[in-house]
Amino acid sequence: MAKPLKTKSRWQLGTLAPVVLILVAAADVALRFLPMDFVSFRAWEAMEFNRVEGVPFQASKVYHGSRCFGDLANMGNLPAQRHYRAETFTSDRYGFRNPPEMADGPAPEVLLMGTSYSVGAGVNDDETLSAQLGRLAQCRVYNAAGSLVKTPEEIRSLAQRLHMKSGIVIYEFLEGHFVYPEFQDFLKKQYPWLVRPPPPEAPKPVIDRVLLRVGGTNLLATWQPLSISRLQIVSQQLYRKLENDRFLPNPKRADILVKKLSNGEEMLFEPWEAVMDQQPRDPSWAAPYWSWLAQELRKDNLALLVLLVPQKYTIYKPLLQEPAPPAVEPTGYLERIEAELRKAGVPVVNLTAPISAEARARLAHGETIYFPDDSHWNAAGISIAAQVITNVFAKPAPAGATPAAHP
Repeated sequence: MAKPLKTKSRWQLGTLAPVVLILVAAADVALRFLPMDFVSFRAWEAMEFNRVEGVPFQASKVYHGSRCFGDLANMGNLPAQRHYRAETFTSDRYGFRNPPEMADGPAPEVLLMGTSYSVGAGVNDDETLSAQLGRLAQCRVYNAAGSLVKTPEEIRSLAQRLHMKSGIVIYEFLEGHFVYPEFQDFLKKQYPWLVRPPPPEAPKPVIDRVLLRVGGTNLLATWQPLSISRLQIVSQQLYRKLENDRFLPNPKRADILVKKLSNGEEMLFEPWEAVMDQQPRDPSWAAPYWSWLAQELRKDNLALLVLLVPQKYTIYKPLLQEPAPPAVEPTGYLERIEAELRKAGVPVVNLTAPISAEARARLAHGETIYFPDDSHWNAAGISIAAQVITNVFAKPAPAGATPAAHP
């Protein structure tokens, strides 16, 4: 009697592999329509995605996350160091972080420019520097921070768009930024040794180049939300969970400094902050540049106020359990910039002293004014800046001085 022929299993490798590939491809395509909000660990990445060139965030968008955490905990893949918090982030129709009505209401008296510190990374809409300053000084403050390249022409264009006939430009300078990109042309002429060559621009994907040539920027903007694989992001997030120094080594751990404060609590820092503390920095560029910018802004009846913001390591270095090596310069970088600007008659506010004093006082009660798991200040730190600036607004300008910051 002949043996019955064996039928091939449908789950053989030759059948299973194509099925898995088809399912993965289908999942990848389907997930590309998922908003970035669902795969972002905080507001910044979700709001920055799909933005128009020249503005920091996607216009007319609201993000709300209930379990956001800091950029340093994410960079170092340190889930145990996360401090979860809710975050609401709103952008106006121009792509800046403001309530929607700010772009269409009466002209603001103050234009705030600067880095992610002034944007308010990690805090809610009502806790940003523009929001707190507006309440304290009882004036309209437009938050135009987040884009580092702000030439006098760009500032002038934005002020005109907001119908500002006069007012104040608060320009935040973060200590950790050696030289802002907008200083490049100015510095090339007078301080060429300070200018670093820009990194080479990464080539656009082939599909982006085709769409840009065929349909222009509108078609490219339509494609961009679908060009990033959410499945790849989720896969990377899942793989990083295995890189926990138990199943797999965590290579990102070395990218972050974990230091203990004097009260025993741990705080994260970026290593370059400690390195920069040991590097000499020349502040001689500051007075010529800011004097020139103030002069340019005065042509449009705008007064300049330079806001010097210390980096996190500068504030908490004296409050660490393990003593850190002394800085290479006996006087802080921001203090030397402040001295240069005051000699040149440029209005300036240096936040280093008031924030340092408040950080020491609050640490005695177990509180911090920078997020432990993030590189930015929190709402408490921002409130100090808002109060200091408001006090400057309240002071009359000395006779013959550059127009003071009065809303």
